[in-house]
Amino acid sequence: MRKMKQWPFGLLDDVFRCGTMKIVHSHDLVKSVEFAVNSLDEKFAVVLYERYKYGLTLDAISQRHGLSKEKTRNIIEKGLRMLRHPSNVQIIQYGVPGFLQVERNGEGDIETVVLQDTFSLRNNS
Repeated sequence: MRKMKQWPFGLLDDVFRCGTMKIVHSHDLVKSVEFAVNSLDEKFAVVLYERYKYGLTLDAISQRHGLSKEKTRNIIEKGLRMLRHPSNVQIIQYGVPGFLQVERNGEGDIETVVLQDTFSLRNNS
């Protein structure tokens, strides 16, 4: 069994597999990763947090949710694939403010508005 790295670096290792992705290490890296994870459906976000942030085993997560270990593994793998989506990679790579700036300079105005609203809602709760 491999030792889990401190949050969020274990998750980032699995998202980017070989570590070739250049990530801007800033004070908001954890917030950016959490924003990207929280943008996923709840079942993916909860299982990813349990696995990577809290270090639970597949067996423990499976028992908590009444799932088979294989189903739990599939949920984790799909969640990681979703985090590899270019929009999530940009959030992780540039941070939320940097991502919003990149989007303003591009043609993604609608997505920028949605992300701004989502980010402000999550920060106010």
